[in-house]
Amino acid sequence: AVALDLSTYLNVESDFVPWEAATSVFSTLSERLTNTPAHGYLEKYVQSLVEPLYKKQSWEKTSMSVINGLLRARVLSLST
Repeated sequence: AVALDLSTYLNVESDFVPWEAATSVFSTLSERLTNTPAHGYLEKYVQSLVEPLYKKQSWEKTSMSVINGLLRARVLSLST
């Protein structure tokens, strides 16, 4: 529960490194919770965390740094 409480910080985070770590943790949790009622709750929770960052992303094809490109990929992977 403490780890999920700490993850609420992601609502205001826009750097790649925290999102990379979170993606790994959420992926592991998702695998372990597959076929349980808690899986749906986890998916909704992750969506609520990633939504603010998703809305901030520019989806235009522009030149961007490698880190911003990686962040965009993480946002997309968590949004689906």
